[in-house]
Amino acid sequence: MAHRALRLPLGPLGTLCAETLTRLGSSPARPADPAAWPTPVGAAEQDNALELAQLVAPTVTKDIERAGALLSFLDRLPDRADDPRLLHAMATAMPLRRSAAVIERLPDPLERGDLPVGDLERLGEAALLAGAPLQALALHRQAERRCHFHDLHDRMPGVLLRQGLAHLVTGDWGQAERAFRRCGENAEERGHGHHTTAAGLLEQLTRGLRTGTVVSSDDAQARDVARRSVASMDDIVAVSTGWAQVESGDFAAGYRTLARFLAAPAPCTAALFALVPFAEAADAVNAADEARARLRQLDRELGPEHAPIVSVGLAVARAVLAHDQHGATLYERAFAMDLSHHHFLEASLRLAHGRWLRRRREFSDSRVTLRQAAATFAMIGAEARVARITEELRASGESVGTVTSGASRPAPAGGLLSAQELRIATLAGRGLSNRQIGAECGLSPRTIGSYLYQIFPRLGVTTRTQLATALRNEPVG
Repeated sequence: MAHRALRLPLGPLGTLCAETLTRLGSSPARPADPAAWPTPVGAAEQDNALELAQLVAPTVTKDIERAGALLSFLDRLPDRADDPRLLHAMATAMPLRRSAAVIERLPDPLERGDLPVGDLERLGEAALLAGAPLQALALHRQAERRCHFHDLHDRMPGVLLRQGLAHLVTGDWGQAERAFRRCGENAEERGHGHHTTAAGLLEQLTRGLRTGTVVSSDDAQARDVARRSVASMDDIVAVSTGWAQVESGDFAAGYRTLARFLAAPAPCTAALFALVPFAEAADAVNAADEARARLRQLDRELGPEHAPIVSVGLAVARAVLAHDQHGATLYERAFAMDLSHHHFLEASLRLAHGRWLRRRREFSDSRVTLRQAAATFAMIGAEARVARITEELRASGESVGTVTSGASRPAPAGGLLSAQELRIATLAGRGLSNRQIGAECGLSPRTIGSYLYQIFPRLGVTTRTQLATALRNEPVG
């Protein structure tokens, strides 16, 4: 196609686009430098410019100068500032420098029902790269609905895969594992081997994070195949391995791995979502001073356009690394951030705060805070973290029976929960899924999850089994 296009009359950027397609398909030579691209004139050349930018963006991610030149070129297209191709190219080339700009321009998928699946996928990827996983998830869910509506079943594996990545980034590992499993089954059914391989690898990595197990990822051939689905697969595997080392309790190895990926001059984007385990590992191996210096340097490198999730991650990581004399201030700052959509980060902050309170011998407050963290981690499937908190609770004076049974609530459940909450809690204690409970109560599964997120700490439990024990004598409302 590119060779045929070169024989047709094209503008300067159309010609460059065709040449780039030819070069990428047959030669390792890198595409033309964006600094030399002419300003597009007319709608056709602007379209050519956006197609060219999408082709070139993945090739400049490791070259700061050329990535900067591409961003400068895109800035000369103000009429196309909200075009999904432009946002995707911008986020791909240099996500850390343009996070705020990309996130600000993302549309609400529910208000833009006219967007085709391809644009929804581009916008979802741009959102994830820019550090807005919840917006990415909403966009990819809309893409899934449109795939169903228009019978675009071949697009489904890629959409499900990116839903899983969005869940993975937020720390909702239970949902991530389920999304990757769905993707793998869907891809295998349609013969999409690269998606099947990528989903299988990501599902294993996610299970490792959940359970604190370091997964071997030495199969270079599988990684090559998976890279066709997720270009940054190598970074994801490496960072997930370091994070899993922290979850497993091997803090020294986890710190070495994550520190390497957060090093200057160009920190790995995937590692920015692992700032908290990096800080936890540093604190455990007495490298807090070194880690604090790295966080300060990283803050300067990122500039003012932090993605919200990175800003929250930095605040929580600083609190984790706090000296006792500065702890109160740093925890106050972290808790003042908007944590409502960052359940993993909020629970990690509560875990660190509970430990800090225990060191100050404020045992009662420590236990309350740790139980809240445990409830959230249990809800999102972070099993290794629940086990870690159990040890912290023991250290703060909680008996083994109390930790495991959740029986030490200060009052009967009926006095702590509304009638609706009591009904939801009782159904959950009977083993019903969020979807089944939602069908019973006329609510969405997400709403049921929000209810349980509030109910668990109120009753001092961390699992549905404990919930059943706590509610054994409570009638359904």
